[in-house]
Amino acid sequence: MINELYDLSKALNSFQVQTQNWHRKYKAIPNIRSNAPCVCIIVSDSKIVNLSQLDAKFDKILRKYGSNQGSYPCMNLAPLYRIKDEDVKIELTKFISRPECIDDAVIHKMKTWCTENNWGRKFQGKYKISMVNTPVELQPVAAQYEPLQILMDEMEGFANASVLHGELERIAWQMIEDGKNVALALIILFYPGKGEKNAEDDYGSISVAFESEKLINNGIPAISEKFVFELNQNLLDIAVERRTEGDEDSIDAFGIPFQAIEEPMPNVKLAGGFDVTIRTMFKEQRCQSRYGRIENASYPISPSMRMELQSALEWIGGSVAQKNITWTNTDKNEILFVYPLSLPNNSISYTAMFKRSDNKEVSFSEKAKQFIQELQQTKTVGTDSKAKQIRIFVLRKIDKARTKVVYTRQTDHYELEKCSEAWTCGCANLPVFPFGTPKTPYPLEAADVFYRYG
Repeated sequence: MINELYDLSKALNSFQVQTQNWHRKYKAIPNIRSNAPCVCIIVSDSKIVNLSQLDAKFDKILRKYGSNQGSYPCMNLAPLYRIKDEDVKIELTKFISRPECIDDAVIHKMKTWCTENNWGRKFQGKYKISMVNTPVELQPVAAQYEPLQILMDEMEGFANASVLHGELERIAWQMIEDGKNVALALIILFYPGKGEKNAEDDYGSISVAFESEKLINNGIPAISEKFVFELNQNLLDIAVERRTEGDEDSIDAFGIPFQAIEEPMPNVKLAGGFDVTIRTMFKEQRCQSRYGRIENASYPISPSMRMELQSALEWIGGSVAQKNITWTNTDKNEILFVYPLSLPNNSISYTAMFKRSDNKEVSFSEKAKQFIQELQQTKTVGTDSKAKQIRIFVLRKIDKARTKVVYTRQTDHYELEKCSEAWTCGCANLPVFPFGTPKTPYPLEAADVFYRYG
């Protein structure tokens, strides 16, 4: 994937296309869904002012700094109490779906369920990473970005897990008694444990985003694009300052001098439905010991080039706006990317001739002809077509940790035109059917048939 993204990054740079760089550890939050909400926790002086459920649009905006073990100011918490009794679990499910059934007697009964604290030793280890270690790591950034410092000051008391646990419980019961957002309050309060699993490992997860009442009053809430982009820029600025302090003692695969680093490659959340790390190389793989080039040294890439590759992937596949233009899903865990190595003046759909659009009446031949014409119309006087070279590649999510390029090809509109003509002729080379001549399928339609029924 590095070679494909390198070509794209050169095209974006040559045409001065503005791309978004993200700090390697400042990652997108998980997708917000009805069964996987993200809870907004508004705080003031280590007290919770309000709890609410964030709109799904915020999973395209918010980010969290850290790792899978802990992050800030968005993070994963756990429900407050664990329930083991199967009858109680059934009642809980009923009250979550029908909160209007809850009265004072039910509230009194539910409070008797608060017996097993769900924030055990293992969870509190991750909690410490999020609420103590990560804020310490962010302190140099907070020193130059006041809104982050304000948020950290407002949350300072939550370094003690019991303080936040008590505040969440207080506000959750208040919401239930007031009849406001009751289902959310119950999700925060109770976790229906899996009976066969150890409580230390089975505590559930709730995605949360912390907000400060003071920041809202100052006009720069933490849950906003402004805060996210400004914090990211400060993270990038400090990272550049730290890199310039050392000597450039290595040359990367593209000839760029840099100071050797040992850190994972950037991760990008693709709009096609999964996250991808630009390159992974596990040190235990035998090929590394054979050649004595371990992890980053096996294919050295400078920090500046890592950022360019990340930005290129963000540009081509990180936005829903680019769907059916530069990318399209070929399957649940597979994405097709198509882009020119020289960008045309007018934006066109590069995936159009590979997959049928929402307008089912447009034939493959019509769409292929339109696509080739659009490519040819992007010529500049005295030069060849702006889209004379086109890169195609397919990413497939192999498992939770691995994504692989399963197909890659560099082509041009001349070859695509010949291939589309051959495809149309081949699909028409059929015997006469009683129901008439079948329509020519789009390439990805045929691939889907072969995959499912072959």
